[in-house]
Amino acid sequence: KQLTEDATHWAETAVLQQAELFSPLAEYNLALGTSAANRWSAAVLPLVKQKYHGSLVARVVPDISATASTSGVASAPHDFEQLDFRGYDYLMLDVYPKGETLDQAQFDLYFDDLLKRAKIIAGRDGLKGVIVQFGTWREAIGADKVDGPVLGEEGQALAAERAMQLAKPQVSGIFWRGWTLPGRGAKGYKVEDTLGRNFQGL
Repeated sequence: KQLTEDATHWAETAVLQQAELFSPLAEYNLALGTSAANRWSAAVLPLVKQKYHGSLVARVVPDISATASTSGVASAPHDFEQLDFRGYDYLMLDVYPKGETLDQAQFDLYFDDLLKRAKIIAGRDGLKGVIVQFGTWREAIGADKVDGPVLGEEGQALAAERAMQLAKPQVSGIFWRGWTLPGRGAKGYKVEDTLGRNFQGL
């Protein structure tokens, strides 16, 4: 009940702020689990649409398990593929490297496969397209837990370059996680130039 009240409240705020996109709850499958997420989404969307008339985004994580691999191409369906996105306009995936090290080639395979699967699911449920949010750690500061490999400034910029090149032909939009957050933000670092160059023409 509280999540529903929060979603409708923020829908009203989105209207006041003239937001182009609105997600009722970020990573709602992680918060609720797959079955409950489907039930909650079906119940809350009609209420949100009474308040907000812009584009609605279903923002989810690919897999609920904290130990799900982000390397290689998995043969089993991802958790998000079991969700029902009908009623939304866009599917948004939060995608980040996990573990202590990053095998860029393997992550590229995983990321590309994930985007292809997301496009299929978006088509299945009649959505306008797919959006992706991506980000990496540059240094281990700004959080109690660093939930991914620490890449340094050059490594962060390279990972962003690869993600943008893979995503641009396949998605409707790209977000960078934590523009100014310590340890992972882009502003003032090499990754900012990488993103600026790649966002041109998107």
